[in-house]
Amino acid sequence: MNNKGLLNSVVGSVKLLEEPLTKSLRSDAVSSGWPEEIANYLSVVVVDDNLLINYPDELAKIIEDLEYGNGSDSPTPVMRRFLGNNQISIANSIEGGLVNHLFDTEVLP
Repeated sequence: MNNKGLLNSVVGSVKLLEEPLTKSLRSDAVSSGWPEEIANYLSVVVVDDNLLINYPDELAKIIEDLEYGNGSDSPTPVMRRFLGNNQISIANSIEGGLVNHLFDTEVLP
């Protein structure tokens, strides 16, 4: 079995989750009180084999203050909670990618 092909299959399966997870993350952020104009810059991306939340560097301070709080505002941990809550979806997608790869490479009939 080709490990590179297996990794590509798994990453491809997880990449299919980027768009729906991004929409869900943005919705969670807004419903948790984040400004919509900030939430709309959040995106879920797969880089290599890692699932990450991406946002523009110029908004990093604002987003980190929302997520972790600052001296005057309490934290609203949307990103950390989101990643924790979506681990099952991510695991299921990875599992699906592995199974598909096994059938595609005819390891399983």
